[in-house]
Amino acid sequence: MPTERRPLDSVLSTQVGKSEDEAVAWWKLRMEQIANIPSPTARAGALVPEWRELATLPEASRVALTRARILAVEQLTAEQRDRVFEARAIGAKQVPQAAADESTFIRDKVAPTLPAPLQQRVRDMVDRT
Repeated sequence: MPTERRPLDSVLSTQVGKSEDEAVAWWKLRMEQIANIPSPTARAGALVPEWRELATLPEASRVALTRARILAVEQLTAEQRDRVFEARAIGAKQVPQAAADESTFIRDKVAPTLPAPLQQRVRDMVDRT
């Protein structure tokens, strides 16, 4: 998988310092765009660089933006979520170390910051991938 930064991925860093509501709105739009990509493999190709981009941020920013991403995914329709999760599973097979790092970060750093009902669902989801 390529590791260079694409313009769309580097735009993610412009969300640093925004309010949670602004970041959630940005992520919701981004996840809707990804869900609308026709090919599951191409959807995975849109997700993986975001994992890498998030990993370059300071921990506090990474936690805030990852939390906002999770909250945004919760706002998607069931069909959109399924398409994003399908892409996540494909991405995990393509770049297992990046996926493992992302999952560990979510489980250990982000899940504890989420509302209680969402914490366990998120942990279960990352443990499956």
